[in-house]
Amino acid sequence: MRHPLFFCFLLLFTADLKARPTYSTKIKEVDSLLSVVSTELGNVKPSEALKSATGALSISRKAHYSKGIAISCFHIGQIFNYLGEYEKSIEYLSLSEQEKYSKNDVIMLSEISRLKGQVYYLLGLSKTSFLEFRNVHS
Repeated sequence: MRHPLFFCFLLLFTADLKARPTYSTKIKEVDSLLSVVSTELGNVKPSEALKSATGALSISRKAHYSKGIAISCFHIGQIFNYLGEYEKSIEYLSLSEQEKYSKNDVIMLSEISRLKGQVYYLLGLSKTSFLEFRNVHS
């Protein structure tokens, strides 16, 4: 009776070890895509940046990678702001703000508030914009 239980435990332990490199690989893939997004934004290529950011977001969601989700959503919000799609920008910035990674990172929260303040200003919502700018922590 002990041998079948030991075999099951060993099988589960081996499966867990195989899953870890896959998660690490996914994180590296996301981080690489986010680096590409930054480069594309610097080169003023918003459509290419949007493709990379949405790819990073998709992989991050599947891997439950909070940092990847938060940064991807932030970049997507930033891109929609550049494209003049302000409602979509606010939507993605709010998703970034709600992510666990963002809640624990004061700099990330500051950047989200700063960008949301700009978008609200562009929408003509000066009071809401002012409130967002007051949320900037740094």
